[in-house]
Amino acid sequence: DDPRFSAEYHRLLEDRPAATPARGTFGELVPLYKGSAGYRQLADSTRRARAYYLDMILDRWARKPYAGTPRAKILEWQDELQDTPGKANQLVITLSALFTFAIKRELMTRNPCARIDRLDLGERKPWPAAVLDQALGAAGDMLRLAIVAHYFTGQRIGDVIAMRRPQGPGDLIPVVQE
Repeated sequence: DDPRFSAEYHRLLEDRPAATPARGTFGELVPLYKGSAGYRQLADSTRRARAYYLDMILDRWARKPYAGTPRAKILEWQDELQDTPGKANQLVITLSALFTFAIKRELMTRNPCARIDRLDLGERKPWPAAVLDQALGAAGDMLRLAIVAHYFTGQRIGDVIAMRRPQGPGDLIPVVQE
């Protein structure tokens, strides 16, 4: 008998995803892409990162058709994320991969992400000597090792994590970049 029941019931129905995504929508395309050999052959870290952005795309555009996506909508979304340029760039990269997948399967004819410039990430500067000294002085053994390995090799964090003690003669550490 509560008059709010009907309004709440309809609100919950609106939030419920469709049981089967409509043909030609991002809701249909993203699972196809995730099930593809190309997606499964990506490095684990790339696949995890891409899954994050694919979920963002589904949250926003699951019911929207992907073919004919206006470049303006992608640029608008990129602008919304401009305070986090790395995130904005990864979104465009993920959308581009999704559209390329659709083009190869003849589901669409053009990639609206083509010629969209990536946002400048800015220059990354090394820690000043005082900051490095403070961090090394306050860190425990394991954190100090991680800081030194990352700071002085210039490798990405994933590559530093994969480094192991030398196994053979000499003291060379083999590094295979992701």
